[in-house]
Amino acid sequence: ALSVTSAAGGTGDLTVTSTGALTLAGNVSTSATARLSGTSVTQTGGTLSANALAVRSTGTITLTQSGNNVTTLAAAGNGTVEFTDTNGFALGSVGVSGGFAATAGINSTGNRITLT
Repeated sequence: ALSVTSAAGGTGDLTVTSTGALTLAGNVSTSATARLSGTSVTQTGGTLSANALAVRSTGTITLTQSGNNVTTLAAAGNGTVEFTDTNGFALGSVGVSGGFAATAGINSTGNRITLT
């Protein structure tokens, strides 16, 4: 498991990967692309800010802090997918980077999807 209390990519891409659960407890910010992955990806505090956000999980994805601000979202999980953004976002594609697979649209393998 990995808990992130803050991470900043500045103007470059930011990738945070855990072989277990990934918990975001503080601000995660980049003006480029953020890529997050873990057996689950959960946000317990802070805000998430990125031009493009890709999230991959073998379980649930729960990113529901009201201050989140991304332009383009792509997510793939094997459980529920929940995402909240402060001012709207588009569903799109985020390309491959290193060991991080390309992600497009929203896929919850038939589980609930909540986007606000």
